[in-house]
Amino acid sequence: MNSLKKVAAEAKLAEPIEISEPVRAHPISSVPWIICLRSGATELSKRRPYAVLFEGNRYVEARLSVIVDRCEGQPFVALPR
Repeated sequence: MNSLKKVAAEAKLAEPIEISEPVRAHPISSVPWIICLRSGATELSKRRPYAVLFEGNRYVEARLSVIVDRCEGQPFVALPR
């Protein structure tokens, strides 16, 4: 959770912060897991998710989500404080 909070802070995402369940990354990805992260503050911010990439429990990197990440179709819940 700390890495997700750090990414949200660095990206200056407005509260509330929302996350998806871990999603298996597309086979072309160099890491196996993605957690989608977004601000739930506005409809626009909900359409600009970040893909937070993990290898096991190890945070690798974060970037704006792309189509192959499939973040747009994921259900989101509030990031626990």
